[in-house]
Amino acid sequence: MKTAGERVTAKEWNSLMRSCVSAEEKRLVMKKMAAAGTPANEYTYATLMNGYSRPDDIRAVMEEMIASNLKPDSACWNILMKACPSLKTRRKVANDMSAAGIKLDIISWNILMDSSTNPGVIRNIMREMRAAGVSPDVKSFTVLMMAQKRAIDRRGVMSEMTSHGIQSNETTWTSLMTSYAE
Repeated sequence: MKTAGERVTAKEWNSLMRSCVSAEEKRLVMKKMAAAGTPANEYTYATLMNGYSRPDDIRAVMEEMIASNLKPDSACWNILMKACPSLKTRRKVANDMSAAGIKLDIISWNILMDSSTNPGVIRNIMREMRAAGVSPDVKSFTVLMMAQKRAIDRRGVMSEMTSHGIQSNETTWTSLMTSYAE
């Protein structure tokens, strides 16, 4: 518990923000944070971004962040990318992210893959990911598996995944079992 005169840290304000449901509530906490003399940090802005669902609103928060001399990190860019409705718009965000000097991480690549239901498109993104030096994870293979229509193809993806030393999880097994029921 804080004693009189102790300043609330950004981490504590951010924790309070995370408990807020709406962007308006998050903004109110952010205003109180500023009034208390605690500067917002990258995590504060990422938490605020999570309160929005429209890419334009999230981009506006990123502009605010930049105006505050903070650089959006991969988490911020990924929040924006995930809010985009199509692979085309997500690719544009990925290009903007790269242009800003931020390397796409595994989450970024998985968001791109999750934009498509076409196994060929997903495999192409996976090749791009590997070429960029990022290895697929269980989520990457699960996205590819879910795009497969036939059980035998899903089983093939699971075999490929395990050949790369990646353990299956409940979601991959559920995807495989569901394909046998279809």
